[in-house]
Amino acid sequence: MDIILQNTVLLVLAAVVTISIIKQVLLFFGILKAYTTSAPEKKSSDITLIMAVKNEEAIIEENVKKWLKVLPESGDMVVADDQSWDGTPKILEKIEAENSALHVIYLREDKVRLSGKKFALTLAIKGAKQEAMLLTDADCYPKDENCLPLFAEQFAKGNSMVLGHSPITGDAGFAGWLQKMEGLNGAISYTGFSSLGVYYMGVGRAIGYSKNIFLKLGGFKALYKLPYGDDDLFVQKFAKHFKKTLLLNPKAFVETKAIEGIVAYWNQKRRHLSAGRKYKFAHKLLLMIAPLTDLGSLALSLYFLICFGFENELTKIALLFFGVKTVLELLFNTILSSKLAYGAKGIPLVVWQYISPIFNAFVVFSLWLKPVKIWTK
Repeated sequence: MDIILQNTVLLVLAAVVTISIIKQVLLFFGILKAYTTSAPEKKSSDITLIMAVKNEEAIIEENVKKWLKVLPESGDMVVADDQSWDGTPKILEKIEAENSALHVIYLREDKVRLSGKKFALTLAIKGAKQEAMLLTDADCYPKDENCLPLFAEQFAKGNSMVLGHSPITGDAGFAGWLQKMEGLNGAISYTGFSSLGVYYMGVGRAIGYSKNIFLKLGGFKALYKLPYGDDDLFVQKFAKHFKKTLLLNPKAFVETKAIEGIVAYWNQKRRHLSAGRKYKFAHKLLLMIAPLTDLGSLALSLYFLICFGFENELTKIALLFFGVKTVLELLFNTILSSKLAYGAKGIPLVVWQYISPIFNAFVVFSLWLKPVKIWTK
């Protein structure tokens, strides 16, 4: 009976590892195929940068000026201040007075009572001068002067939705490490699946839309009641109406610094997973492949090791399966980490891979107890 059980478990392990490796290979080579380092063929200047801000006095001046510095000749920038109560409005007023390319829209607290930043983004989008738009966040900045021309080039080629990449940089201690590990895993997933034609999300820090198509679809109106989802849920709902492309070029990367503190990271994580709960069922299944195969292969390998010992021949085969899977993941993820400007490598990549599903489950449980209801800064 034991040998039948062992063979059955080994077959299950082999199937789990095979599924995991197939997914790894497809995403890895999909990303490599989409990846490019070329400069824009023609520096189109027809693009508007869109940003919604709330209580960002510590960083807003520096980041807005970074964008204005690389703004193409005919480009413009629209910022919607979403009822800030710190010094953000005054800082924006000063910058706007000095730069004709910047237009700031101020939302007043007594007139707007919608959760999230989607209404602010919508007003900024309506104020855009150009048909091509790049949406980003207040804590983001361009890595290269070719960032906006590269996005504009994709629109000039006939695309109406351009998904970009936004690596997390900086040193914020343990919270920063968590954000980078999570950011890398998420980036590999969504850029990989996007490269294969499965567009289940984008990152609000670097995503472009055609203005007319966006407004024709009603924009974020269908998502106004949610304090999240202006990127991933919008893409899931409306991607089929756009001609889509993935822009994976280091010159087009939009960087953002890791946020300081565990509490801030925890709140950000809860917002992200709140949106994930509303994903389409098919997309949820795709995203469950990684955690299920990771935890499944680990559990089955430990089962052999604990129950039958290392000297057992089937245990050695089981550990070989697990070892091959782990080595391939380490190799692929190290290469992709470098390509996607995260720089992570070695054991931390493997450790986080097996910790993150448990951590995510804990965060999801916290959302059942206390759902995310507001966007705060």
